[in-house]
Amino acid sequence: MQLRGGTSRVLIPRAGRPGPKRIHSSAPLNLVPVSPKKNRYFADLFCDTKQKEIPIYPAGEKYMNDTYKHDFHSSGSSFDEPSPGSHSKSRPPNRRTSSRGRLPRKPMDKPQPGQAQDLRNPDEQRVAPSAQHRNPPRRTPSRSTVRKPAEKIIKPEIKPGITAPVIGLTTCYSYNQKPPDVLLPFHYIWGPYIDAIHEAGGIPVIVPVGLEGRYHNKIFDLLDGLLLTGGGDIDPNMYDSTIAMEINQVDPKKDHTEFDLFNLAFNKNIPILGICRGIQLINVALDGTLYQDIPSQVKMAGNHKPDFPLSETCHQVKIEPETRLYKALGESRIWVNSIHHQGIKLHGKGLVVNAKSNDGIIEGIEHPTKKWVVGVQWHPELMFQTDKTQAKLFKAFIDACK
Repeated sequence: MQLRGGTSRVLIPRAGRPGPKRIHSSAPLNLVPVSPKKNRYFADLFCDTKQKEIPIYPAGEKYMNDTYKHDFHSSGSSFDEPSPGSHSKSRPPNRRTSSRGRLPRKPMDKPQPGQAQDLRNPDEQRVAPSAQHRNPPRRTPSRSTVRKPAEKIIKPEIKPGITAPVIGLTTCYSYNQKPPDVLLPFHYIWGPYIDAIHEAGGIPVIVPVGLEGRYHNKIFDLLDGLLLTGGGDIDPNMYDSTIAMEINQVDPKKDHTEFDLFNLAFNKNIPILGICRGIQLINVALDGTLYQDIPSQVKMAGNHKPDFPLSETCHQVKIEPETRLYKALGESRIWVNSIHHQGIKLHGKGLVVNAKSNDGIIEGIEHPTKKWVVGVQWHPELMFQTDKTQAKLFKAFIDACK
């Protein structure tokens, strides 16, 4: 600290407190008080041609007012000549105490009439808090700090003795050219299959094609029924030696997967429902044959693949009495839609024809000795929402799976 007319000395704060580094200079230093607005002291460093201001010790307004000003005014000495009790060492003084002891407290207000006096400290006249501040209201936390209670997980109530059967639905496998020049393989299934099983009271589970046969046994540990869905043509090599020109959309992965699933379900006496291609697969799996193309191989056959919407009917089907299909639907004649160009030629071993169209094409088969093995050539999943008769077929299938 530079005293006017004296030697140079700089106040250096102790380690761990903010402040500038030690200054090694023989130039004279003048400690000049700064206005309270700046709340700090500066030193004037006189060099050869330039004057610099560097901070010696940053101090807050309260520290300056409580310490330096108190010592300066109470001692009666000037700022240039500090009193012997002033803080001249590098260690900053305590904020609450000075060199002469504890700072005088601010005088408290005198108690107003009607207010109690706090006698815990007789030297001070402290006003006791009023009754309204003794128990302050509880502070309401902000919305951001309010902890929400954990949501309670509501488990569905399962009634004893009532369980929904799990139905496996086979898929199709194809390639989608998107973006251009890129073939993306994907599995797909029509949504109405899932809706029909769900509305009938079953739990639909999609079984992808292309899995190895050793996984199918594990799958059937979870299934109560099997639904063979529609799709492309079955490979003619599985039932005929010649291949017609009208064959299209052959899916070898779907063929091998569905034949394996059918054999497992058939041997375990698990209910099976075949739709469109599904009825043809049931027939071929039991050594039956197919018409590879009805328009070119069956004379006087009707149009079984019209340009109608899929949900509209196009021809009638006669159902044989005393069959499972008749018991399920409760009618001997129904109107059905039609979206196929192949059909059953010779039915397989153990199968019984339960429905035919007016032109003689087989529209339904079933196995009388099994729990439930039924196949239909039309698509009831596209009609069950508007035709209650078609909905009865899925209901009878789900009941057989329970």
